[in-house]
Amino acid sequence: MSGPAVLNFVVQNLRAVRQFYDEIRVHRSTTGRNGAYAEVTGAGAAEYPRIPLRDDRIVYEFAHRQGDPTDWYRITYSLSTDNTVESSTCDPIRADLEQVRDVITAQEIKTNYLFGLDLTDDFGNELPDSVFEWYALAAVDLLESQIDTAIRTRVIDSSATDGGISTPGDEFHDFLVQEYYKFIWLQVDRYPIISVDRLRLVLPNGQEVINFDPSWFKVNSAKGQIMIIPSSGSVATITLGQSGAWLPLVYGWTDFIPEVFEIRYTAGHANGVPAALKNLVGKMAAIGPLAILGDLIIGAGIAEQNISMDGLMQGVRSTASATNSGFGARVRQYLAEIKQERKDLYRYYRGIPMQVA
Repeated sequence: MSGPAVLNFVVQNLRAVRQFYDEIRVHRSTTGRNGAYAEVTGAGAAEYPRIPLRDDRIVYEFAHRQGDPTDWYRITYSLSTDNTVESSTCDPIRADLEQVRDVITAQEIKTNYLFGLDLTDDFGNELPDSVFEWYALAAVDLLESQIDTAIRTRVIDSSATDGGISTPGDEFHDFLVQEYYKFIWLQVDRYPIISVDRLRLVLPNGQEVINFDPSWFKVNSAKGQIMIIPSSGSVATITLGQSGAWLPLVYGWTDFIPEVFEIRYTAGHANGVPAALKNLVGKMAAIGPLAILGDLIIGAGIAEQNISMDGLMQGVRSTASATNSGFGARVRQYLAEIKQERKDLYRYYRGIPMQVA
């Protein structure tokens, strides 16, 4: 997927920053978090001008139409009257929010999990959608690791040599002679499986033994299992491979060779994310905004506020305290529901993993 990349930047210590700077510069890296960054904003630029700092705003949104979900962005502060004045860089953030919108949108989080709440700061500014999307991204990342299943649609490519998106944990599979005799039964790491594009057996020196015909793939999408069933007349091909008699020799030497199967496949939910998963992501994503908004009711850690004048007094009391935010009750309710739902979904999607050895 490509652009737009919509990002949310929070200016810490705004008052101190404003003493020296009056604008924000945005920089992008297309080569990873620690790659080379180039500024995408510019002084007087028509499409992406530098962002003016305001005394009444700490959250700034930037939409980069040429952005890509794999790009990283970071900001610096500068002075519009002196182009040589620039601060050190802030921590980079990733731009892969577009895939999250396919799971849940900012509006769905507001409607289904934050309905009836005041979503503005003390100046009347609404929390931008990118805040909710950022927490949704964090929720999806965390939940994918906790229940060990694919929520976003993603391409898993062991070699990433043909334009595939290489992701952390790209997987290789071992040669086990028992499974080779059982039509090369493979259990992939991420499922459900949408499609399998390529499966190769490659020697440690990079020599390709065989690139299996996709028409031979027998895929159990829900369980993430692949078997290779040759069509009629192909048995000799799968036995010998392109390197002659190598495979028969393997049988005589060893029953196991690590990480020789390279695979490219797409995992995710072809018909949309199931409601149960989406509901859990929504609750997890709502906790961050609830914590922020809870501190804005009166102020962080303030439980009561009173104003008196000429014998008249008006007071406001909230559920906030030094250790509890204003919406702490709803946060605790969501946390309790998340704990149980996460266990149920893990059992549903993963069960008890077993593999024949």
